Amino acid sequence: MKRTCVIIAAVMLVCVSAFALKTGVFRSLEHISSCENLLIIQVPKSYHGVPPSYETDEPTLAYTVQVVKDLRGEHPVGEKVAVSVMQKLMPGSQYLLAGKPATRGGKTWLLFHWELGVIEIPSTFNLATLEGKDIPTQITALLSARRNEIKRQMNDLGREEESIGRIIPKEAPNKPDAGDGK
Repeated sequence: MKRTCVIIAAVMLVCVSAFALKTGVFRSLEHISSCENLLIIQVPKSYHGVPPSYETDEPTLAYTVQVVKDLRGEHPVGEKVAVSVMQKLMPGSQYLLAGKPATRGGKTWLLFHWELGVIEIPSTFNLATLEGKDIPTQITALLSARRNEIKRQMNDLGREEESIGRIIPKEAPNKPDAGDGK
């Protein structure tokens, strides 16, 4: 019995590891830093993503965005680039994109299909603070700013929930109806 459990656990571990690799999970700061493309982009205020012009099995959206900063220095500021992402980008927002180029449908796209491959940059973050710093330090600053923004939003939502709770009682968990025979 023990041996069977160990074998099942090993098979599950291999399957989970293979799935994690397929979905593209950054495992470390060095892993993110090694991406071919590390761009800070601005989504135009009046632009929403559209399905990409190439065939894909992935739920992706295509955007034409403007480069605000390229951590590697390969794309000039102001250049418009075609990107493919697996999440909705908010018009007017800035993002750190970490990924790689690929040709799809005869066009070169910058693909950002990794978990943490698209990080929203808080509007209060001053990009000038990144100047003169190495790539891992820049990424750390951007991730820290995002984490702080997430904490701020969670606090705001907690206060809102408390306010609602003072007006209406918390909902009771769903219980099966006594008359349904279950």
